Amino acid sequence: MLTIRGFFIGWLVEAVFSIFLKLFFFHWLDLHSMLLQAWLFWFTVFIIYTAIIRRMGTLNYLEAGLISFCWTVVNIALDFFITKAIVSEKMFSTGQYWVGAFALVLAVFFFHRKRHVEIRKAKAHH
Repeated sequence: MLTIRGFFIGWLVEAVFSIFLKLFFFHWLDLHSMLLQAWLFWFTVFIIYTAIIRRMGTLNYLEAGLISFCWTVVNIALDFFITKAIVSEKMFSTGQYWVGAFALVLAVFFFHRKRHVEIRKAKAHH
């Protein structure tokens, strides 16, 4: 069950990782292969967000949708105000950035601990 405390702790951890990942992949890392760099960014985003959302406990689909929406909106706002100042505003014009935002939504939606599965498992043990 999602609590307000858990939501904000998860958001804080996610926001720190989000800013660091974008600084690393858009500003510091240069692999000379944009495709490889993009795939590494998407894979890393997917793995980190999956780990964060799994640590938040059992969620229903509405809570997962709320989290993915809020995290996406807050990430775009943080990127606009913080990350853009370091990287540049060209970051918003790349497909790599927007697919990364979509990967966040996919990771949260598909890999959260699903409440209905947990209830089914609990009933099976009785």
